[in-house]
Amino acid sequence: MGAGSPVETRSCKEVALRKALVLGALLCVALSFGAFAGKIGIVLDSGGLGDMSFNDAAYAGVVRAKADFGYDDIVFAVSQSNADFVPNLRSMARRVDIDLIIGNGYLITEAIGQVAAEFPNKKFFNIDGWVKGAANVRGFLFREGDGSAIIGALAAFQALELGYKKVGVIFGIEGPVMYHFEAGYRMGIDWALTKYQAVKKLAAKPSLTLLMPYSGTWYDPALGKQMMLSQIGEGVVGSYNVSGGVGIGMMQGVVEAHANAGTTKGAPYYFGVDQDQDWWEMGRFCLMSMLKRVDNAAYDACRMVAEGNFEAGRSLFGIAANGVYVSKEADLIQAIDNEITKGTVKAADKDTIIANWKANRATVGDWVWAALEEFEASIIAGDFVIPFAETLQDIEAVRAAYPLK
Repeated sequence: MGAGSPVETRSCKEVALRKALVLGALLCVALSFGAFAGKIGIVLDSGGLGDMSFNDAAYAGVVRAKADFGYDDIVFAVSQSNADFVPNLRSMARRVDIDLIIGNGYLITEAIGQVAAEFPNKKFFNIDGWVKGAANVRGFLFREGDGSAIIGALAAFQALELGYKKVGVIFGIEGPVMYHFEAGYRMGIDWALTKYQAVKKLAAKPSLTLLMPYSGTWYDPALGKQMMLSQIGEGVVGSYNVSGGVGIGMMQGVVEAHANAGTTKGAPYYFGVDQDQDWWEMGRFCLMSMLKRVDNAAYDACRMVAEGNFEAGRSLFGIAANGVYVSKEADLIQAIDNEITKGTVKAADKDTIIANWKANRATVGDWVWAALEEFEASIIAGDFVIPFAETLQDIEAVRAAYPLK
């Protein structure tokens, strides 16, 4: 037929339509499996990477998600102060190649609420915070008190067994998440005092004093060392790091105290946070860590977007769901293996670290470990409930009930 015939023209339209339908179907299949050329945006809290705690945990989660879901790249920004939050979030929200934006920490929550309202088509996630009512924000919160109670009980038991009168904790920047930790730590200490009285058949419940200063920062190792040495000088059995990278300096203070005393294990102890930090300093001084699966929260954020399952609202992770828990030997081994992969620990040191860790834990009586297992089981079962202290009023009520002075 001729080049301009009606039949040939209709045939070309049919072919074009079929091609469009096929391409559309392929696009739908690709999107349904999360095969997109997008990027993950993450705004880190002050201190950035290298804190061996909160920021590093979140970044580990997005690295794992990038590999599993086919994201192109990770774009991250470090906030040196609260004033950087909004500009960092806006900069990422303006980029068409960033599929989701994760804000790390509760201090960034207000900024996320502001920028999410400006960019309603972007998906935002807040680890340790939640913007109530925002249709494009998902929050991830943790019941840090669940794990902190076990750390507090261990610190109290060791203080009583070794003749110390004080236990310590160093917080970062005051806010709701710090209250979660404090409520659990206080209640765990008090539980141990009651348990100790029963086990030892004492006429009266023993007492301990809690030292709990705020560092006002998430990353100042020099300040952490200074504060740790001050607490050791005041007579604490050990101190719990609830201040991110400040804990690096806290451990340095513990190391210095042991060097001055000529000891290689035992009190004063360091208690780790967020990630397993038991391997620090060749496994000699960190008696237990409270693991908070910030990495899983960051991973879940990326998964939701990749699979097209985003929902606004919040997720709350506690000890019953393994959102928080305390370190065991398997966690130590996994942490060492991770550090070997990163090049921060030598493979040849692995057995020595484990042996040192076991020697340090051997300074704790078997009955204490058994009591802690009992306590942990009661928290998991919901028989011992730590309140989710969100406000100053909430935590002041806990302080009044468990003064520890």
